[in-house]
Amino acid sequence: MSNFKIRRHKYPLGKQCPVTTRSSSPLVQLFLIAVATSAILPNPALAQTPVPVCCMATAISDDSYLYIQGGFTTTATLRTAVPQFVALDLAVEIWSTSSPPWKWLPSIGGTPPPTSTWHSMAVSKDRGNLFIWDPFQTNAWWTYNIGARYWTSYYIPLNVTMQPGIRSGVDMNTGIVFIPGGADNGTQMIMNTPGNSSVPLTLMPTTILPAPVVRASFVWSTYRNSFLHYGGQSIAGNISNPNLIEFSPTAGWQAVNTTGPSPGDVSGHSYNGTKMIVFGGAGLNGVTNADIHILDMPTREWTLGKSANATHARRNMACATSGDSFVAWGVVSRTRMAPRLSMISGITNGQTCSDATPRCRCQCPQNRVRQSAP
Repeated sequence: MSNFKIRRHKYPLGKQCPVTTRSSSPLVQLFLIAVATSAILPNPALAQTPVPVCCMATAISDDSYLYIQGGFTTTATLRTAVPQFVALDLAVEIWSTSSPPWKWLPSIGGTPPPTSTWHSMAVSKDRGNLFIWDPFQTNAWWTYNIGARYWTSYYIPLNVTMQPGIRSGVDMNTGIVFIPGGADNGTQMIMNTPGNSSVPLTLMPTTILPAPVVRASFVWSTYRNSFLHYGGQSIAGNISNPNLIEFSPTAGWQAVNTTGPSPGDVSGHSYNGTKMIVFGGAGLNGVTNADIHILDMPTREWTLGKSANATHARRNMACATSGDSFVAWGVVSRTRMAPRLSMISGITNGQTCSDATPRCRCQCPQNRVRQSAP
């Protein structure tokens, strides 16, 4: 087994930085999207490797940590929820794909949430808290204080949408949490200011999103100063939503017109910055992919990168980018879980790293992949 040194990000916040590309491809540039976390994680590494799971709650905090909570594993046709809460330390410079720098996130106060799947997680504006939205529990709202290692929760007195893959996101200007489709069977969006029990609602945009969807991505874009909402599958029926729309807390919902070869009917995934990156996943046909699509936000044009090796096709996984590497972990197919991380190179060339190759890296952080329903 070999260890590889991770080249750390050398560019100041808000400045463009290059990524590795094929010689025949134009230079791809990404933006660093947020400040470093001020929260303190536990020092000890995991005594054991976390169980590979599907459909976990996952979030990334800048170029520092990939958080993973819950999810299920599969043996034959039996699905078992896994009560694990871990973080991948993206700041560690040298590690192998067979022995990543995992850490437990312990709890020394409060009651942890019940073991669950298909829930969502978001990082607070100050990077000090993790917010979990779990409509399948009596208390749908959970907060984990990273520094204090303390859980809190409260009941939401609403008709919450009890569907898998309801996403949440944090407005990085105000810290308000938004949950599109979180109430009334996907027709209403929930808003909440952390620490305030008030949960006002606003209608979802039926003109540009005719049917309520689940497993769409919903992430704050610092470049557009809005939430980007892409893809998903209808709650009723087997209808895809291959559209990119955005929500501005000040201007409301509107469509975002794009050109080029888009990923089409996808579910899940997340993105940010000046590049939206969509990797892997599956559409309505159920086929798991290993392709990469990139949307340049200033021009709103899609380009198709070179696919990774088909053995690294994934969906419903956790993912992040750190330094110049893209990382995916978790489920590979409906019945197979991946015990190792996949490391995918410079976004456009599609080379997949392993313990036998020098670490291929893609220069700036993007926690942006496509996922799909099992």
